[in-house]
Formats: sequence, structure tokens, C-alpha cells
Amino acid sequence: MSLGDKDIGAREGSMGKGQYFTDAGVFDNLGLYGLKSGAPDQLDRIYASDAGRSFVPQKETDFGILRTALRAVDIFMFRIRQLDLAGAANAEPATLISISHETDAAGASAKAIQSQLENVRTDLDKFSDLEIEELIRQGYYLTAKALASEQGLSVPKAIPEWDIPTKATKILQSDLARKLQNSSKRQWRLFSALDWVSWAQLAMIALLFAALAELKGPIVERINSVIAGIKAYPVTRIDPPEWKDSPVAIETVKELTQPTNSGFEIVSDDRVWDLRGLHANRLSGGGIEVVGPAILTRISRLIRRDASATQYRYLFQTAAKKFFARSPQTNETVKLLQSEPKTVSGSNVSLTSYELQLDVSQIELNKEFGLQAQAKTIDAPWDRNNTWLGMRFTDPTPAASIRIIFPRSLPYKDPVFLKYPNDSTLVARSTDGIMLESGEEKELLWRVDRPQPGMTYRVQWDWE
Repeated sequence: MSLGDKDIGAREGSMGKGQYFTDAGVFDNLGLYGLKSGAPDQLDRIYASDAGRSFVPQKETDFGILRTALRAVDIFMFRIRQLDLAGAANAEPATLISISHETDAAGASAKAIQSQLENVRTDLDKFSDLEIEELIRQGYYLTAKALASEQGLSVPKAIPEWDIPTKATKILQSDLARKLQNSSKRQWRLFSALDWVSWAQLAMIALLFAALAELKGPIVERINSVIAGIKAYPVTRIDPPEWKDSPVAIETVKELTQPTNSGFEIVSDDRVWDLRGLHANRLSGGGIEVVGPAILTRISRLIRRDASATQYRYLFQTAAKKFFARSPQTNETVKLLQSEPKTVSGSNVSLTSYELQLDVSQIELNKEFGLQAQAKTIDAPWDRNNTWLGMRFTDPTPAASIRIIFPRSLPYKDPVFLKYPNDSTLVARSTDGIMLESGEEKELLWRVDRPQPGMTYRVQWDWE
């Protein structure tokens, strides 16, 4: 006997009066293949219990990948079922006991109930007491009908000690039929207090949420990194102008502080560092010394809000042996100030501050305009470890970015993105930037949305 999805039966063989059972599955829809594989070659009769739903043509066309896939599964299962039955009928005497059949046997449920049973779903749910009771009754009386038919009887004989007749009145049977109509719907019960598997799944979900809570910071940081990288990508299209030696007269002053450009609204502030002029000298001790020119191009989008705001100022700090600054825009009046060198606290590095002042008194008020400044350093102390470039902010701006273009012959490693209060050593990790690689060189790119005034954002790396 092969077992379908919901019913059970038996089978007797001619060799030894044995009964052989097999269950159904996806590959062996009715269990007939497994039955033949495990039983003798000659069999008296096969009883196949088929609890599959009848194949119903679609009245309306459903669209969508999922609906099409589900419909295809229905068609395949129906065709497999047909082929199994045809093969069994041709090979040996076979009797199909199908849940879609009906019986008038005394004790069987009303046909209104019998017609609903083939629609009872069998996946992702459990049977209700009503479904269990009616499925058992249907299987029993349909099997009795098939056995009676083989004996030439139109109605199966009553067996009081075996029969399970229904006791429902006609009114109650109509109510039960309506309840069984809902059995075709999938009930997405994901948890049951009586099911240990549900509790195990709940524990796994709780552990998953706990892990996500622990990883919330890094996950959010990485998401922000991707978003920032997408926003910063247009900066890669900026082609920094070539440096042209047009020295600006330098005026030396005692000290320079970070300027605040009041009277201006900063729309964006982007920096492009071109390090492709750097190269490495091998030292006698086995180390390297990175030397050569580096060029910074700073591009600002501004709105002049106050008529008294006639100068826009950029501050540069460097330990380079030589420093030059200019504006690529020929219509700007430029002035360059230089402070006395100042040793950084806790180190032997001596920094010199430079302030580039651009006259913007002729710029129309309340109208957005662009401003560019360039700085060139020669032989800055590019340490082997913890070399960095940074962005320092004193004025509010909605967005800022820094792009660093590296020479192909001088690779970097272990980039880190940091932020800390200006003139402080209390660094903290910030949102990662992105690393780019073209056919000619590698780049680092970092965009910061709404950088905090009074903070420095720096990109740090080591030379290989």
C-alpha cells in the first residue's frame, strides 16, 4: 500500500502474505516507486491512497515570478501523479483511493463536507480537531467503499466495532462545511506554546536580535559609509588644475589662528590632494623616505550674505621645507600670510601656518559662487607610519569631502579615518571612507555630512 499525504492503507503480497507500505514524497508523489522497490516482484493488488488536490484550471491569469513558480509546481505534481497511476495500472492491479472521491456509505459525512477535504492544506500548519476527525472518517469510508466494490457490493458492510459514523445533524454539517472552506488557507502560525521547536526558534531569534544589537554601531557605520561614498563620488570627477608657478608675496606675522569666515554661507567644501609627485628614497638603514611635491586644490561653493565680508580666508599648516599658495582663478586678489614656526606639543615637529586671503568684495550678495585655492608643499615629512591629511572646521557647512590621489609606484596600506577636536590628541574612529583604484593610481575618498565646527577629520595611513 502506498500512503498519500493524509491517509493510510495496507497491501497484501502473493509471496508470504506480507503487507508492504511506503510513504509519498516530492519525487515519489504516490509512494508507488518506493513500494515496488521494497516489495516482491509479483503483487496481488496495490492500494494507493491519494490525498492530492484535484487539478483545477485557472479562471484568471496570475502574473509574477512567485505565482508562476507555484502554478508550475502544481502542474508538475499533477503530471507526476498521473504518470504514477498510469504505470501502476499497466503493471499490476491497482486501486486508487482518492480524497476527491465521495461515498454514500452510512455514517459518512455529508457530501458538502467531503467536497471540502481535498482543499485542506498540509504545509506550514497543523490540523484542527475538525480536520483530523473528518479526514479520518473520509479515509475510512472511501477505503471501505473500494474494498466493497471489489467484492461486488455497492455499499460497504457495516462493522460496528470499526465504523466511525458521523453524529452531526444536517444543520451542524452545513456549519462544519463552511468551517472547512477555510482549511485551504495557509495559517501562518510561527509559534506554538506546546511546540518545543517553536521555543528553540524563539531562542535563536532572541540571540539573533541580541547579536544585531551588539553590532548595531558597526552596521550603521558601514551603511553610512556606503551612503557617504555614493554622495562623495562626484568629487572623483574634479580634475585638479595643474600647478603654475605664480608666487604670491608672503607677509610674516607673529601668529595665525584658525579663521572664521563670518558673513558667508558655505554650501560645500571639497579638497583634492594630488600626491602623484611623491617618490620614495631608500635609506641606508633599510627604511624609506618619502619626498617630493604634493598639491592641494580646495574647491568651495559659497554665498556672500554680508556686505562687510570682503575676504575669504584659508588656513594651511605644514612642516614642509617649502610652501607655496595661489588661486587658480585669475580674477581674485590674493594675499598670503606666514606665521612663525611653532613646535607641536609632545613632538619635535615644527609647524608653520599660512593664511591665504582672497578678495571677494566684488562678488554679488546672496548669489552662489565658486572659489578655489591651491597649496604646494615640497618635501613634507611623510613618515613611514601614521602619515595623514586632514580637514579642520570652524564654520558650519552641510558637506565636505577629501580625495587623496596616490602615486602608483608608492602604495599605501591600513587607511584609517579619524576625527577629534581641533588642537587635541583625543582621536576617535569615524565613518570609514572608500578606496578607489583606477588604471593609473589608487585613491582614498571620504565625505562628511554636516561636519562639526571645532573638529578635525583626518585620513591616516602607512606606506608599504
